[in-house]
Amino acid sequence: MRRVLLILMSLFILLCCAIADNTPYSKQELKKKWPKAETIISNYTTVITFAINSNSGKIEVFQNDTIDIVPILNKPFERLYYYNNYASVNKCTLKENNEYKKRMSIIDGNEDSENIFHSDLKFRHFSYSPDINSKFYRFTGMQTINDIRYWGAEFLNDPIYPVKTRKYIIKIPKWLKLKIQDFNFKHFDISKTEKNGSDGSTLIEYTAKNLNKNPSKKNKDSFLSPFHSYPNLLFLPEKYTNENGNDKNIHSNVDDLYKWYTELAGNLDYDTVFFEPIVTDIVTEAKSSTDSIKAIYYWVQDNIRYVAFEEGLAGFRPDRAKSVYEKKYGDCKGMSNLLSAMLNQAGFNAKIAWMGTQHLIYDYSTPSIATDNHMICYLNHNNQDYYLDATYNKLALGNNSPAIQGKQVLIENGSNYIIKTIPKKDVKCNIAKQTSNYTIHNNQLIGNTTLSYSGDAKIVLNSALTSIKQNDKEKFIQEVVWKHKDIQISDIEITNINQRDSALIVNFQEKNTNCLVKFDQEVFLNVNKFNSTTAARVDTVDRYHIYLTRKINSQSEMSIELPSTMQLIKLPKSESYSDSIFSFKVDYMQVDNKIIFSKELKIDHQIIYKDLFNKYYTFLDKYKKCLNKTIELTIKQP
Repeated sequence: MRRVLLILMSLFILLCCAIADNTPYSKQELKKKWPKAETIISNYTTVITFAINSNSGKIEVFQNDTIDIVPILNKPFERLYYYNNYASVNKCTLKENNEYKKRMSIIDGNEDSENIFHSDLKFRHFSYSPDINSKFYRFTGMQTINDIRYWGAEFLNDPIYPVKTRKYIIKIPKWLKLKIQDFNFKHFDISKTEKNGSDGSTLIEYTAKNLNKNPSKKNKDSFLSPFHSYPNLLFLPEKYTNENGNDKNIHSNVDDLYKWYTELAGNLDYDTVFFEPIVTDIVTEAKSSTDSIKAIYYWVQDNIRYVAFEEGLAGFRPDRAKSVYEKKYGDCKGMSNLLSAMLNQAGFNAKIAWMGTQHLIYDYSTPSIATDNHMICYLNHNNQDYYLDATYNKLALGNNSPAIQGKQVLIENGSNYIIKTIPKKDVKCNIAKQTSNYTIHNNQLIGNTTLSYSGDAKIVLNSALTSIKQNDKEKFIQEVVWKHKDIQISDIEITNINQRDSALIVNFQEKNTNCLVKFDQEVFLNVNKFNSTTAARVDTVDRYHIYLTRKINSQSEMSIELPSTMQLIKLPKSESYSDSIFSFKVDYMQVDNKIIFSKELKIDHQIIYKDLFNKYYTFLDKYKKCLNKTIELTIKQP
């Protein structure tokens, strides 16, 4: 009880000091900064303190938030906290103008995500319908994390509302060694102060100004994650001194993190007796060791359904291989464990491996639970590294999804570990190619088109196609892949969708009624009417990165056969551009009675950060200008 009172007193003093410095902002001032905002946070203060739990011996983290919410429009505002076995939500209050206490609507529920099959993560949702005439509403909330090892990263911006002034204060006691690393501070107005207390503690305060909320859902197509955009703090608790004066490591290095991970993983339980006849049957037709690896890897992809499962230790502990096999579903950890068990049964030294996907920006130079969000299976065979991710359908051996390329993996190796980096695929290997043959008939462009996808282009499209119903595939091709609303397509045929080692092919018939314009004897063919730039422009207001899902290597070749009644008058000029990241090439030529138009677009970055926005859009504008050309034809005189 005394410990709790001391913590509350410390929090109260820190909050009073921090809130006393809050700047009162007028609604007009806030509306001028964010004219479209319905609700704005004028001041947002978080205070973090720590204590050692006398019963569990674990370090607890106490987070206290004080948020001044300014209603701009007559719309309810909300606050959201998450909790589970390792975090709890404590008392939360709301006061109008910091005077009159208000009763909020409170809803508790289970976190529901389309990407997660089951999770023990719960939410507590607070909402209130404000009086539009009130100056502000002060919300206070407290959250406790009962083990500092589960405390990872925190964002300074608010995901829902813009924030005028944001303070994040951490009081680090003398007995705790805590390293704090900041990310994405470059484009923001953020200051940091550090003071030493008389009790040996260290008080660190971050102050940020004018923070925008996360992008709206309609603007998230090219948004990878807030980790790549918004300022965030990664907390790295290295060690502490207990009541007996002994130093105890927490996560002082990767050794500590790996030790904790292996403790959470527990006994991986490879039941060799159970799997022997199963694996023998799977590899029975294999003619080489590589064929055996393929057979096992592809069997898991084809027969085990991927579902995300996050609950307690099960959020970190792989399900038993035998259990995953019998249930025929598993999360990334369970599928990796099953794959490792089967490969080991077949005589290969496969291992599970932790990693963070492209969604995250951290690596093992910052050992933290926030570094990882995925598990795969690692195998070295004939001096070649294989990174086996069975959560992807129809992924060929040796191919890696764009989501894990360039990322570090922490590979289980008994009492030791191995860290490797998954190589990035060269943009030359990721080809999306269009081949079209047209004729001109009744002032229309009629023909057939073949779209071919290989490398990452195939992985991204194939992943989408295998996740939707058969009846929806043609609609997906027409609306998402082809995208030309003015061009009628029919007889869509998709081939090689289940062939891992072949390009994915889409064939269809095409009728374009909007690209030919006739004036008396002159005919103008607008090239831009049957072209797509692949990399589209997005709204970059309040954006700090653009996500392309893959490196772009788009190639097109279109042949237009002229009727005997037409002849070519003028072709546009061929043009090209190239630098270390962006390149394009546009060619126009005549071969006999055919016009051959070809184009090639390459972008060697999957993520375009703010520093490259101007260069990226200058490049796209130049490319589009080359496509916005007209081929001049004439009707032959009889």
